[in-house]
Amino acid sequence: NSVDYNPELDQFVLSSRNHDEIFVFDHSTTVEEAAGHSGGNSGKGGDILYRWGKPQNYGRGEDSYHILGTQHGVNWVPVGYPGEGNIIIFNNRHQGGNTATVIEISPPIETDNNYFISEGDPFGPDTWAWIYDDDLVARIQGGVFRLPNGNTLITEADSSHIFEVDPSGNTVWDYRYSEGVPIPIARAQKYGYDYFEQNYEISLTIENDEKWNIVGLPVGIENNDVNDLFPNALSGTCYEYDESYSLAYSLVPGNGYWLRFSEEGSNSLEGVPIDSLSVFLSEGWNLISGPAYTCEIDDPNGIVILGTLYGYSGQYFNASELQAGMGYWVRANGDGYIVLKARDD
Repeated sequence: NSVDYNPELDQFVLSSRNHDEIFVFDHSTTVEEAAGHSGGNSGKGGDILYRWGKPQNYGRGEDSYHILGTQHGVNWVPVGYPGEGNIIIFNNRHQGGNTATVIEISPPIETDNNYFISEGDPFGPDTWAWIYDDDLVARIQGGVFRLPNGNTLITEADSSHIFEVDPSGNTVWDYRYSEGVPIPIARAQKYGYDYFEQNYEISLTIENDEKWNIVGLPVGIENNDVNDLFPNALSGTCYEYDESYSLAYSLVPGNGYWLRFSEEGSNSLEGVPIDSLSVFLSEGWNLISGPAYTCEIDDPNGIVILGTLYGYSGQYFNASELQAGMGYWVRANGDGYIVLKARDD
């Protein structure tokens, strides 16, 4: 149900749902070599180079080694990404249970790009290098991809839920398609802001006061780690709000964040300018931020309560527009979307 190609190894991996296994083959063979047991970079022709998930299929291992179940979305972590060379899998029925996981494994690859296996034992590893198991349920499909910043993009097909988690499993972004009956989303991929070859970037200087500030991310940038974006901020002081406060480690455009500084200063944010944002508001108070230019709120559903847009600079002030890089409180009388779009002037 999925296949991925590794150009560095010239190998491909595929997922066999019904076998509860993934298989790696040599892509360098000719058609004739692939029909036999010799040839290609591996010297093994069309033989399976590596397999993992249910070693009982080839007469090895105990029940505890049966980890995969009706899995999907297998792929290698690309070179240059955290975990490069590992294999990442959306595991629909983890260890025979009814819940799903995302698992990352480190295959036992050798210097000749073949895979180590001991006589009588199954292919390693016997456990995963990383796992996300926070109440995932996926009877059908699903997908997972590592991102350049080390986060992981997960698609939970049944609930039409796409979300991004950091290495600690914290959700930093999510999207749910919820118009009527959920329509399964097989898997989603995330493209960088430069995917369409935008060839211009801007540099924004974001001033900060001493102590607490509300900040936002107004540009598209690959590395959205708060410590890299605001190196002069105090570590461990970034908080987001969703009915209650929680620590945040990376910034998402459209969201606002409390962040503390030891003294007045500034930071330069360089990236592709964001012209507009569609931001979801929950009923009650929300922390938001705008795009790369001064903007006002377009409220097509009439959910923003008049006069409740507040900025903060040592104390709260009532605002009529949003400035780039600053975060704001706004109150809504119901759930819905607003649009933050740069003013024409």
